[in-house]
Amino acid sequence: NSQTKLLKNYNEKNGLISPIIRDVFIDSKNNIWLSSKIGISCISKGKIKNYKKKNGLESDNVKIISEDTEQNIWIGTDGSGIFRFAGEEFVHFTKETGLPSNYIMSIIQENNNYWFSTYDKGICSYNFINNEITTYNALNSKLINNTVWSSIYTTDGSLWFGTSGGLTHIKNGIIESFENEEWLPSKKITSLYEDKLNRLWIGSSKGIAILDKEYKFSFNRKTEFYGRNIRCFKEFNDFIYAGSSTGLF
Repeated sequence: NSQTKLLKNYNEKNGLISPIIRDVFIDSKNNIWLSSKIGISCISKGKIKNYKKKNGLESDNVKIISEDTEQNIWIGTDGSGIFRFAGEEFVHFTKETGLPSNYIMSIIQENNNYWFSTYDKGICSYNFINNEITTYNALNSKLINNTVWSSIYTTDGSLWFGTSGGLTHIKNGIIESFENEEWLPSKKITSLYEDKLNRLWIGSSKGIAILDKEYKFSFNRKTEFYGRNIRCFKEFNDFIYAGSSTGLF
């Protein structure tokens, strides 16, 4: 019937690299990128192409995928650093080439700078023009914790990083951190999202906070919100949806 035609299942039988998907990313050309622990699948105009060690991707354990303004695809891995893919070959970045860690949690772009968040060594900025990497951690800067789960570059020119110890903000070279604020449900910040009203949604292990120019608000057990480990947000039809370890809100 008409309802079943809305659904199509992609799996190993029709070419998908793995049935267990870690991240879904849609690029500017409407290609769908799927990451897994055994490589990447790209669905383009209904056709599937897989990338793994045998065709240039030197790590199969892929965690996250993003795209820059030049339409390069950036790939963060669990243990093998970062790959940049311009359509033909992969360029590899690791600890040996200047990264503080090979365990990558998120990738964002700020003009000519790319910011890489790591699981164990803080964050670093990579300037594509001069090929320089600068590392920020809890010892050499005001970064609040070296385990960085999430990051976002917002429309006002701010960089936000969610860590295991709180929230860090960078703007115009000034770093400030938030950890014991009443509006933060938890110090562990697992996701960040900016809505169309430019409000910052902060997902944590124990609830959600909303950061606006005029107010700060928290959803947690005190407000009868029982979401835990908020992993992602999405805005649709003027509603904000939050995915968590306790369901969809």
